[in-house]
Amino acid sequence: MKVTGGAVAFGDLVADTATTSGDTTTISVNTNAANGYIMQVANVGLIDGGNQIADAATAENLSTGYGYGINATVSAGASIDSKSSAAGTVDAAFDGADNTDVSGMSTTPATLSTATGPVSGQDTVVTYYTRISALQETGNYTDTITYSITGSF
Repeated sequence: MKVTGGAVAFGDLVADTATTSGDTTTISVNTNAANGYIMQVANVGLIDGGNQIADAATAENLSTGYGYGINATVSAGASIDSKSSAAGTVDAAFDGADNTDVSGMSTTPATLSTATGPVSGQDTVVTYYTRISALQETGNYTDTITYSITGSF
């Protein structure tokens, strides 16, 4: 697993306006596991002291709803010696194909993406979103997000 990206910033948030971070995280997977892999995501929460920006509901549309969440896409991966990487799939809760819905994370790991066979250079790209109300406390909110991958042998 190779992770590129790092700190994700939203800048100044405006009430009732969906904000997409300009920063993304790319997790590149290489595995020879016969049955592919499972990638999971978990977080602490977007917190500033005792204040928190609530996690978005599952498949929350931030044009009308509020919260903090992610969505993702997965690439096809490389072909080596005429053998293609197994297809990757983003879990429906985090599927960013249409870029309109996001899902919150939690301290309990949730499946983000999977593949059903060996892959080379298969990238899962995660994008971060939030929308706050005028009642949200101001502050410098931070989160710690953990991505983990398990090979399926």
